[in-house]
Amino acid sequence: MISRTLADFDISVTHGDSGYIATLRAPDGRRVQINFQQPFEEYQLKYYVAEVTRGPQGPRRSSKEGADAVAREMGTTLFAAMFAGAAQQRLDAALDAAGGAQPGGLRLRLDLSGAPELAALPWEYLYHPERNFFLALSPDLTLVRYVQMPEPVRLLHVEPPLRILAMACSPTDLEPLDVARERQNLTGSLQRLVDARMVEIDWAPRNTLESLISMLGRRDYHIFHFMGHGTYSGDGDDLSGYLMFENADGTAAPVSAERLGQAFRRTVRLAVINACEGAAGDMRAPSTGVATSLLQQGIPAVVAMQFSISDAIAIPFASEFYSAMAVGLPVDAAVTSARRNVWARFDDSGEWATPVLFLRAPDGNIFDLGALRATDAETGALQQAVIADTMENLDIDLAQLRSVLASGSREVIKRLPTWLTDRWSTGGADRSAEDLYQLALAHMQAERWSDANRCFKQCNDRAPGYRDIFALWQQAKLQERLADQYRRLVSAYADQKWPKVIEHAGAILREAPGYKDAVALHDRALQMLGHAPRPTALPPGGAQPAPRPAATPPVAPPPSLPSSSRPEKLPAPPDPPGKASPSKPPSLPK
Repeated sequence: MISRTLADFDISVTHGDSGYIATLRAPDGRRVQINFQQPFEEYQLKYYVAEVTRGPQGPRRSSKEGADAVAREMGTTLFAAMFAGAAQQRLDAALDAAGGAQPGGLRLRLDLSGAPELAALPWEYLYHPERNFFLALSPDLTLVRYVQMPEPVRLLHVEPPLRILAMACSPTDLEPLDVARERQNLTGSLQRLVDARMVEIDWAPRNTLESLISMLGRRDYHIFHFMGHGTYSGDGDDLSGYLMFENADGTAAPVSAERLGQAFRRTVRLAVINACEGAAGDMRAPSTGVATSLLQQGIPAVVAMQFSISDAIAIPFASEFYSAMAVGLPVDAAVTSARRNVWARFDDSGEWATPVLFLRAPDGNIFDLGALRATDAETGALQQAVIADTMENLDIDLAQLRSVLASGSREVIKRLPTWLTDRWSTGGADRSAEDLYQLALAHMQAERWSDANRCFKQCNDRAPGYRDIFALWQQAKLQERLADQYRRLVSAYADQKWPKVIEHAGAILREAPGYKDAVALHDRALQMLGHAPRPTALPPGGAQPAPRPAATPPVAPPPSLPSSSRPEKLPAPPDPPGKASPSKPPSLPK
């Protein structure tokens, strides 16, 4: 799990005497209220949406025309409504603080439960006209539709792979959908993750609620992915969204979010909903109605399509989104990453804002991913390639890198390729002492000691004595020396150079008496030379060493020791003169 350190900027909207009241709460606790009106007439909104949601049109256009220009125009209007006067001042101050000397990032949480009709507006297009950027595309900011619930979100520990239960429904009495193509598109977009055993996807054998519940009862699934039709029931503010499953005879079977939520409660933490209402023409997408209801039923996060989405956008979005989730990013950061990649790839389409994240997990974390495991070298290599490609595509920033440390997940830290941290630890006069300090900590947690020492030196050059740098720096230097001696020890043991084994083990034990399996290797070398096992040296200060256990189990070598530097199985050394070998020497850990 990669847990981002983001400050929350909360916006809640309610009805006022004439229009709406938005209450904005900045990360520093300051509040401001503004009054605003519905910024669009219905015909204007329909025009804007039709323009920005056209699929990619082919050759790239000028930035002065096309979907991107329309998206900026619409986003500027939305921004002017929500961030007028003092509200913009609060937002700008929060943006500056998030990118200042102690950068972290900003999570913009939009709560529309007090004015649900405003959920039909595409707030994901919010555009800051003075700073010239879409809020939802900033790597330092995530934009979510937030629903605060009294029940806390329970983080689910997941041993990879993430398991997806998928359905593609096309009831016979509704407008037909190309279900085979939908299945092929989703399966194809996830094939690399499936091959790397980072994701598994199962399709419900029948598109009935009974089949779904049966599947959930047989296996733990973490994500539900639905493609098909949706609809509304009720009127006014009491509209409820339904997904159109199928009856046994293939006709439509409306299923409410309440029933789905009850079925999902055990392990499903994320729902991805792509439901359209055919030719009804209502701007209120059924997906968004279902999303809000699912959150109220306890599902921590829902990604729903607020408009119809083309295959050209849906396929890369799913691939990028699920890759980021499989690597361990929070769901809000994964959505932002997928949006940014779609936007960068197709500048003639505004569909990057079609996916909307509805969230009730305060920090965006819904899974605690365990360590990746590979049963063969080919799978392991593919996992590393997926991780490297995904991290590179994330355009990861220091806010995300710091959040890796906050998560305390050493397994996730080890997944970060060295080039990712190197790009932040070299060059750039504006690199702050805090940046370098955090990078050094990242290297330490990944046991990249030489990189940690380099960053500590750069940090100390910039700000001598910064925080607790001297104590940590000394620890990193010690660990680098020990790792170097341990590599030499392993090499000497593999070559059966027993005096060298004793020399290198002694150097280790003088500084760290319990380091890995140095004692066991040292004693075995003595035995092979015909000597009784004994301590190689006194610890610093001359005190007698504490009694050690009778046997020290082998411990895996540090990551800096490449597996190619040691054989899979060491040959047994020859018996010492005049003695029979009572047992083979301990094998090096594989």
